Amino acid sequence: MHASWSSNTRKDPVRAAAYKGFTLIELLITVAIFGILAAIAVPFMGDLIAERRVATSAQEFMAAHRLARSEAIKRGANIVICGKYRPASQRECAFSHDWATGGWLIATGVAPRESNVEIIALQPPFYSGLKIDSSVTLMTYMPDGSADFNGASMKDGYATFVFSMSNKFHRQICVSSGGHIQFANQIGSSDPAC
Repeated sequence: MHASWSSNTRKDPVRAAAYKGFTLIELLITVAIFGILAAIAVPFMGDLIAERRVATSAQEFMAAHRLARSEAIKRGANIVICGKYRPASQRECAFSHDWATGGWLIATGVAPRESNVEIIALQPPFYSGLKIDSSVTLMTYMPDGSADFNGASMKDGYATFVFSMSNKFHRQICVSSGGHIQFANQIGSSDPAC
């Protein structure tokens, strides 16, 4: 009889049952390998999440500016975007350089200086740990689409907004006086050029 070992185990149900499944050693080795891989991956996942939060926040900020500019052109009126609205009224600009902590608002004017202010959009505060630094506290988009930075200093003809988290991840947005908004040329650098 020339039967192989595997054919014998198929014929003998007692032997076949003995070889089903995994041994305890095999399971422990598998769990240990997964544990090591997880320990290596977790720090990278934290960085990845922080980097995505910076990128998402910057994209939302650009969308808000595009909305403000398009509303100014569509309505033929000045549209204001300012940082850190006051949560009590949610209708007032706080005139702060910190655009992340309090969010921002887009409106047809600046309350309480002006009456009948229509709020177009509100952005609540962003993620904890996110910073948006800028010399700009208030911007006005004009009916022709241009932007007025209300006396804020400009860098190479642009108002800049630097998004950062954990002092590792940076995104810089540049807004020209013509109202055009773009990411800086050197994404990832702490001081990219517009």
